[in-house]
Formats: sequence, structure tokens, C-alpha cells
Amino acid sequence: MAKRRTRKRKADLEQKIRRAIGALVALLVIYGGIQLARYMMYESDEFHVREVEVRGLKYLDRNLIIDSIYVDKNQTMFDVNLSNVTDRILRNPYIRGVTVSRMLPATLLIEVQEREPLFYLVDKQVNMVDETGIILPKLPNMPMGRLPIVSGMSASGIAEDKVALDQTLALIDKIREVDLTLMGFISEINISDPDFPQLYLIKGGARVVLGDSHHYSRLFVLSEFLNKQPILGRLPNIKRIDLSFRDRIIVKNKT
Repeated sequence: MAKRRTRKRKADLEQKIRRAIGALVALLVIYGGIQLARYMMYESDEFHVREVEVRGLKYLDRNLIIDSIYVDKNQTMFDVNLSNVTDRILRNPYIRGVTVSRMLPATLLIEVQEREPLFYLVDKQVNMVDETGIILPKLPNMPMGRLPIVSGMSASGIAEDKVALDQTLALIDKIREVDLTLMGFISEINISDPDFPQLYLIKGGARVVLGDSHHYSRLFVLSEFLNKQPILGRLPNIKRIDLSFRDRIIVKNKT
């Protein structure tokens, strides 16, 4: 009986020793794996920044973005502070939003959202205005023909009083809500009197008088009028379209 207990204690001791050795080996493997991973991440050339990929650009130069972030290609991907890179890119006023991420093993990915011009404001230079009301000089690649020019206000005037700008943005929102294609007919929006905006059409420059109220319904009437095929052919001969009367539309031809 005593011998049996002795053998059992000996077997239990050997089992504990084997478990301890197994645990120690596992710890050594884990430690070695961590050290290898640290070496691969911070010492090996495999994870050094080799490429910066910029997506989403339409108007800005790619090199301008890359030069602004000051990324040292001798550093590893894990040394790049993504928050700092994001902040540097957002200092560019033409950038509305940006996402910066790592594409292992060696590519830094920058996805940008540029400000899109909603209309143009001519005031000593051509300025773009985006949907939030930000005014910036037009970039060379920004399209001119497809977007209207707004006349009757200036960038300096807006700095003192934003009422005209806000009313212009509201009017364009109404136009787009009524009919997205309607913007394609408009070459100019005159806001000299913000309460009585006037539109100028492409294909002849007809002046559209909207009146001082009920702009949604009057814009709808204009959309229906312009989308009639015979009217499209007559546009070059039309001088004025008066929508200021609620019960009728008055068209005056060029003499």
C-alpha cells in the first residue's frame, strides 16, 4: 500500500514537471514569436513605407498631397502617425474629408473627398463655391460649362453679410429638388436683389423672372416648360420668361 502511494506521488510529480516544462516551452515560443514580430514590424525592410497611394482626386495634384504629409520612407508603416497625416491633409482648404489607412506590407492609403463646386462667383477672379458656402479660387481642372455663374454679389460682400449667399444656396437646393436636369439649362443666377432672383438660360440667354415667392411651384412650371421639345428649339429666340404671375407664364421673343 505504501509502495503504491509512493509510485502515485512520483507519477504526479513527473506529470507536474512535464506540465511546467510544456508551459515554459510555450512561453518561450510566444516570446520568440513576439520578438520576431517586433523585428519584422520595426527592423525589417519588409514593412518600411514604399508607396503612398492617393485615391479620390479630381482637381488637386497627387504630389501636392504627398508633399504635405511629410512621410519618411525610411520609417516603418507602424511608425506613421495616421492622425497627424490626416490633420496635415485637412489643412488644405480644398479637402473636405480624408481617410488614412495602412495597406500592409508597405503602402499608405489616402482616400480624399475634395470640395465640389456648386456654382462660380466672378469677383476679380473666378471663385468656386461649394454646397456648404465655402468660397475658394477655382482650380484649373474644375469644369466651367456645366455649372452656373452667380452674379450680383461679391466675395468681399459675402464676408460682411452672408444673406445673399444663403439665399443663393437655398434657391439652388430648390432647383435641384424640383428637377436635377433644370440646372443644366441655367448659365447664370442673378442675385442683385436676393428677394427677386433671376435666371439666365443657355442657348440664347433668355432671362427668367421668378418673382419674390412661390419659387418651388414656379420652378416646376419652368421645368415643365423647358422639357417640351418645341420649346427647346425656340430657346435661342426667347428673350424673357416671366413666371412672376401665379396663373400664367409670359414669354417674350427677341425682336
